[in-house]
Amino acid sequence: MDEETDSPDTVATGGDAAGAGAPGHPVAGRILVVEDDQHSRALMQAILGGDGYQLSFAEDGGRAETLLGGAPFDLIVLDIQLPVANGFHLASRIRAGEIAGCRADVPILAVTAFAMRGDRERVLDAGIDGYLSKPIDIVEVRSEIRRLIGPRPVSG
Repeated sequence: MDEETDSPDTVATGGDAAGAGAPGHPVAGRILVVEDDQHSRALMQAILGGDGYQLSFAEDGGRAETLLGGAPFDLIVLDIQLPVANGFHLASRIRAGEIAGCRADVPILAVTAFAMRGDRERVLDAGIDGYLSKPIDIVEVRSEIRRLIGPRPVSG
C-alpha cells in the first residue's frame, strides 16, 4: 500500500488503475495541487475529482517540497502567491533540480490571480509550462492538463 495514498493530503479520485499502462490507457495521473486557499483547493477537487487523477494537496511551498520529495508527480498545479515559499521560488527550485526525488522537468501549471498585462509572460519565463488566471474556467483547466500530460486516466 502506498503511504501517500493514506495521507490526508492525498485524495484518490476513483480512477481505474486496472487499465493503466495498457494501450489507450495513459499512466499519467498523479497531480500535486499547491494552493493556500481552501476554497480554491476544494474547487480543484471538484473539477478533477471525477476525472481519474490521484490528487495531492499542499497549502504552502514548504509542504509542497516535502510532498515532491516523497513521490513522483505527473503535474504540479501551482498558485504563485503562497506562504513559506512562493510559486516562483518553488518552480525555480524544481527546475534547478534542488528538490530530491522531484523531476526537474515535471510539468507545472500556474493557476494564479496574477492577471495583469505581462504576468503570463513573467510566469512562463520562470520555467512554468502553463498559465491560467483566476477565476478559473473548468474547460480551460482540463484543456491545459491534457496539453501538459496527455489524456486523462480512465475513470471507473
